[in-house]
Parts: sequence; structure tokens; C-alpha cells
Amino acid sequence: MDIEKFHELIVDSSAFSTIEEYLTSKKSNFQIKGLIGSQAAILAAALHTKVGGSHLFILNDKTEAIFFENDLQNFLEKKEILFLPDSFKRLGKFEEGNSSSIQLRAETLNKLINPREKTILAVTHPEAIIEKVVGVKKLKENTIRLKVGEKVDVDFMLELLLEYGFHREDFVYEPGEFSIRGGIVDVYSFGNEFPYRIELMGDEVESLRTFDPESQISQKKITSLNIIPNINEQFDRDAYADIFEFLPKDLTIWIEDIESFKDILQTYSTSALDEFE
Repeated sequence: MDIEKFHELIVDSSAFSTIEEYLTSKKSNFQIKGLIGSQAAILAAALHTKVGGSHLFILNDKTEAIFFENDLQNFLEKKEILFLPDSFKRLGKFEEGNSSSIQLRAETLNKLINPREKTILAVTHPEAIIEKVVGVKKLKENTIRLKVGEKVDVDFMLELLLEYGFHREDFVYEPGEFSIRGGIVDVYSFGNEFPYRIELMGDEVESLRTFDPESQISQKKITSLNIIPNINEQFDRDAYADIFEFLPKDLTIWIEDIESFKDILQTYSTSALDEFE
């Protein structure tokens, strides 16, 4: 049975009709019980297909969130599912960041403020929601934007990269690095999975590509890019805000276990206060 047929069976059920009624009538809160395994992701995919709208799914922990995001992506192959992780190597330990998680978090924020679609589907977990993010205005102010064909002051761009905490290297392998070879500037933004290759003809951007940092081989052409600094280290504490500043106002929020969510909020709020006192 293909996914579309599976969706049709779910949508035709009386239980689905009841849930759809709650969503479309904008009733404030309701609870769904009895879902096991991948059923939650199946239901979420069917709801998005039939009802639409933007949705945020908060799972009990990071592992469950990863599995849910994977299931949801399988059921909605053509829809981009955003994943927002926390930034740290160990839960509740704020002194050591995880570079790959910081990169994915920045990439998700970049996609939220530059959405490709009218609605968003995002998956996260309590620790990631609690963690503050740099505010929308401040992030936009500290983002370098380039388009093919535009004029660019290369010296000024390089000064900005250094100011934003990027380091010059011979070759680019990790987020926060850049290199210059003749008219080619490679930059590994914290807001993209792969680094960028900027080819210049004088002071004009001739082409933009992503490339594989291991092989250094170009991958695909793009028409524009955003270069984002390290969102955890580049900004003062007063520049940070709640993640909801990035999310649509008409967002539907789904929480796997509300009581567990409240407990985690309390635990991590206390831990954070102890950490920064």
C-alpha cells in the first residue's frame, strides 16, 4: 500500500474527522490518546496533507524527536521537515557546545526567517525549546547575503567574516572557517549543511556553489546564500530571545507528554539559574 492510499484511509476515519474539527475550529486545547509507534507521525502527516497549517512537534527527548522527524519525512517526502536540537554535548551541561548541533540549530533558524514554503513543520524536544536563540533582528543584522551578479566589496566582506568570528584557513573543513585562493572564497557558514564556494570576477559574484568539505569538490550551483556566524558565541546575552520569535503566529503546537514537558522545564530552569549565578 502506498503512502497516499494510507493517508486516505486515515482521513476517512471518524477519529480523524473529530481531530480535524478541533483544529479548524481553533479550540484551544485537546488531547489524543492511544497512539503507539509511528502512529503519531502518520497522523501528523495526514493532518498536514488534509488541513495544512504550520505545526511544531515537541517530543519527550532528543532521541524520540529524531525518530519522529525521520518518520514524518518518510510520510511527507516532498515537504521539508525542520529539526531544532539543543546546542550542548550533554543535557543540562551548558559549558560545552556540540558543533554539529549548533550548525543544525543555526540552519533551522536561517530557514525559519527565510522560509521556502508558506507553512512550516518543525520537530524539537524540551531542552531545545528552553534554550534561548539570538533574536530575529540581531541575526538578520549579522548575516552576510550574496547573490549571483551583484557587486561585492571583497575586503569589507573578509573584515565582516573576521568580525563575526570566522577563521582563515588554507582549506575549509568545519563551520566558522573561510579561505581565499585568487578569485575564489570558500566559507563554511553555521547556517548551512555544506560550505559555500564564491567565485568572483573582479568585484562581481560570478557563481555560487556548495561543495563537499572532505573532497573539496563542488556540488551544486545556487543563486544566493546567507552566511551566519556562530549563534552561541558571537552575541551578548541580551541579544537572545525565545524560539517562538522565529515561528509563525498561527502555529499549532503538539506536545507528546505535557506533564513530562513541565517537569523538564522546571528542572532545566533551575539548572540554568544555578549555572549562571
